[in-house]
Amino acid sequence: MHQLLMSGSDRARLWTHLLQGKEEEAAFIFTHPETLTPIHTVFVPRDGFAYKSRFGFELTDSYRASIIKKAHDLGTMIIELHSHPFPATACLSPTDIDGLREFVPHVRWRLKGKPYAAIVVALKGFDALFWPADGPPEALALNIDGTILLPTRKSLEQWSYA
Repeated sequence: MHQLLMSGSDRARLWTHLLQGKEEEAAFIFTHPETLTPIHTVFVPRDGFAYKSRFGFELTDSYRASIIKKAHDLGTMIIELHSHPFPATACLSPTDIDGLREFVPHVRWRLKGKPYAAIVVALKGFDALFWPADGPPEALALNIDGTILLPTRKSLEQWSYA
């Protein structure tokens, strides 16, 4: 299983941002594609959203394009993170999965085949998918200062049946 390397303080900062309120929030981590070592993190500002609510959001086209350009300029892959700020086990929603089925191939094409990952953070854990250079998504674990945190794997199950 692939592992995103992260410090405990970086994880705390991300989770605090993502679970700060009642609406979904988002962030992006730009990582080295082979080692999954973070290089840069961006928290999506209010004006980066076309809309957002407790149960969904959409980024503006220009913000989405700026994220892809940043990854291209840095030579990194993208890991997207968003929150489900309600008391349920972490799992990408059917809407999330539909969006990823459309967006991931586009980003991988734009970034010349680099992997892509998506993490959903909830009040009850996290789940994460990792798309390697080829093939279907796989589970992604977090390596926090040497401690391995495993995803719920519910999104991988959903992906297989969607």
